[in-house]
Amino acid sequence: MTDGLGFFELLQLAEELGSELSMAVQDGQHSGPGGHFTLDADYPPLLQDAQDLLEFASGSAESSTWGKQRAAMGHPAPFRLRKVEIGNEETDEPTGSYAKHFAMLAEAMWRKDP
Repeated sequence: MTDGLGFFELLQLAEELGSELSMAVQDGQHSGPGGHFTLDADYPPLLQDAQDLLEFASGSAESSTWGKQRAAMGHPAPFRLRKVEIGNEETDEPTGSYAKHFAMLAEAMWRKDP
């Protein structure tokens, strides 16, 4: 639930307050009774979403797709985003899915923005 506050606005608010934003990305766990993780075959969109989010926040306004979009929205300089949490209050399944998906997301995000 965003309550009408978008990612761009949240980044702007943190910047205005002189605050460092810490955010979480979806790791594929579904909540509710018997929560389970997204199947590996369905995981690439989550990886892409995490990479796109990082690129929007900190990508080059000249050479990255999402950095260009941020610049077009009026903020050519990258935002200060140094902390990203993978998942939120997760519990692991006996299969070890969280550890596996954590490694996949961390690797994809480090490739995009070390």
